[in-house]
Amino acid sequence: GEVLEEHPDWRNGRPELTWNCIGVGGASLNPAAAEEKLIFRHVYKLANTHPDVVFLHIGENDIVTMDKDDIWRKIVQLVECISAVAHPKAVVIGQVTSFPAQGEAGAKSKHINERLKMYCCGERYQSHNGGAYVSIWKHRIGIFGPNRRRKYARDGVHLNHETMREYAHSVGTAMNQAYNE
Repeated sequence: GEVLEEHPDWRNGRPELTWNCIGVGGASLNPAAAEEKLIFRHVYKLANTHPDVVFLHIGENDIVTMDKDDIWRKIVQLVECISAVAHPKAVVIGQVTSFPAQGEAGAKSKHINERLKMYCCGERYQSHNGGAYVSIWKHRIGIFGPNRRRKYARDGVHLNHETMREYAHSVGTAMNQAYNE
């Protein structure tokens, strides 16, 4: 979260809107994770911010340790939890990617993204606590292309500075589109 806020592009030219970034480094969907890292434990932070749009970036921390179907189910549960607690107009799920350092996890990420696309369907998702428009956002910053390793820092896990700037702009674009939906 703090890294995203270093890039003013994520606000995407909309200073009249309130932008908050709640990031949890090393966060996990895995119920076996340490309590302070379990992402569900941090949803309450959204309740007092009354967001119109929530952009949900699920990091790749669980790609290796969890089953692909369990991951997408947990993402859906997280969306439902966010909708119930924060009552946003929209929840945008950023596509799940795999780190170059994780090798074969790309196929797992692709499967999760396909399931999420079927879940979102571009239609309004309704829960018993009210409805939020839910969509999946495909970042068009080259993190899936043949030269994707150049987009990451030396550790093969974190985006490099230039790609982080592109990512921040992409997040801002996604949030603006959802806000205007």
